[in-house]
Amino acid sequence: ISHDVYLHDSNITVYRRVTLNGDVTFASETESNKVMYLQGVYDSRYYSADCPPAFVVNGTLKCDSTRFTARPMFYAYSSATTPLSNFSVTLNGGFEGWTRELGTSKKSAGDKVTIYLNTPFVTSNSSGILLYNTDRIVCGAKNVLQGKDVGFYSTSGIDNTDEVFDLNGYDQICRGVYTTFTGDGNSYRNKGHVIKNTSSQLATLSLVGATKDCLAHAEIDDAVSLVWAPDGDRTLTLRDRASTMSGSLVVSNGTVVLDGMGSLAQCRGIEVCDGADFRVALTNGASGALAVLKDLTLGAEANFTVAGDTGDPFGDATCTLHLKSDSVFTLKEGATYMFANVYVGNAL
Repeated sequence: ISHDVYLHDSNITVYRRVTLNGDVTFASETESNKVMYLQGVYDSRYYSADCPPAFVVNGTLKCDSTRFTARPMFYAYSSATTPLSNFSVTLNGGFEGWTRELGTSKKSAGDKVTIYLNTPFVTSNSSGILLYNTDRIVCGAKNVLQGKDVGFYSTSGIDNTDEVFDLNGYDQICRGVYTTFTGDGNSYRNKGHVIKNTSSQLATLSLVGATKDCLAHAEIDDAVSLVWAPDGDRTLTLRDRASTMSGSLVVSNGTVVLDGMGSLAQCRGIEVCDGADFRVALTNGASGALAVLKDLTLGAEANFTVAGDTGDPFGDATCTLHLKSDSVFTLKEGATYMFANVYVGNAL
């Protein structure tokens, strides 16, 4: 379809592949606070495995804010007993007039929608993307969220194993990462909610400018480095999840806490910059939370603390510790830790 499209009032259903080369405008003529669904549907009358529902927008995706105050959402929906597991939305053009977040959702277990975000998402709202229950966002360019938030939501007892934000080899700057659980969604606290990188190219997720604390009950996996640089003395808590990120962690300012049953066992380096804090405060008595760490660097008046019911987090003594003369390195009383080397300033 080469001409512009104006979508209003009712949900829009996609049974097969639709490509729009013109602009697409979401609007509502009857309800100013209506949720607009663009949904891919499994229906045995139309479904074809070699041509599943797909929606490709090459033009600008617009919201008519004079007629629309709620969120447009992409929605995977099964009208039969067979779930729709591969509804995809590819966004190649720009955005205009958005005042809310970019949302995804689903109807039942097995349904899934994947958004390929190949262009920066521009909105006046503080939120960026919201992944509900089991959805996937795949980045197709650098900084597609323009410094907005990433939110994971479990709102029902639906298995959210596939709830993924995929950097796909591209560095991203976001403001914060948040996880929310309500009702039966609490039963899936330790599943899904994954930040990963399906590319072999190292990608950095920089969380910059957060104005409130972030509780990230999420895994961070693959070739990913993480930077925490909030607005002021804010805390990022990495709780309960065994992350396999193989890059580095930089605490530019504020505090990062690894707690509960969490681990960063594949992380290669941690830098706690001047005046910042990093705390390991597990509740399960586990050792090896930082098992392959090679370099731990503390800046001036920076703090590194091992607390709670944490065992030896450093593993097999391969870590080199770099301290400034006024760095604070606090260990558990009575514990013994082994390091490959310890430098204070430039002195070994």
